[in-house]
Amino acid sequence: IKGAPSSSRNFPLLHAMAIQKRKAVTRVSAAGSPLKQGARAALKKQLKAAEKEQDEQEVEKPEEPQDEEEAKDEEDREEEEDISEEDRVTQEEEQLQVARKKELRAIYIDELKQIATSKGLETCKKDDMIEAVVAFEAKERADARAHKAKLRAVVVSKKGELEALP
Repeated sequence: IKGAPSSSRNFPLLHAMAIQKRKAVTRVSAAGSPLKQGARAALKKQLKAAEKEQDEQEVEKPEEPQDEEEAKDEEDREEEEDISEEDRVTQEEEQLQVARKKELRAIYIDELKQIATSKGLETCKKDDMIEAVVAFEAKERADARAHKAKLRAVVVSKKGELEALP
């Protein structure tokens, strides 16, 4: 083959195979999108309409427990939600701590010392300072959550007192 690159002169079948593979990939990617833009938009509209109908049906029919057993089941579900809320908070806290440790390991020791001294912690080995800073920040977040919960309880009690007044 004249004018072709040297590799295609030596291996004409490989060159043809590479072209065939490229074509196959483009066909797959074109076939990978079964819906065209207009069909996707129509499908999205249908999904939104169905969701609105479900929301309207849920709003129209609020479920109230009619038996004592149903009331107990509902209370159990509320307790489970509280537990799951606590689990969610602990899981988020663990993720924050892992991310913060990674972030602190990436910075220079001088910056880490500044952070530790600004929080009132002693400077020592890098790993120890990282652990101390992460623990201190976790304690601060826990204190903030406790303070927020206390404020919420006070607001709820005051609201109950005001509603009780004639």
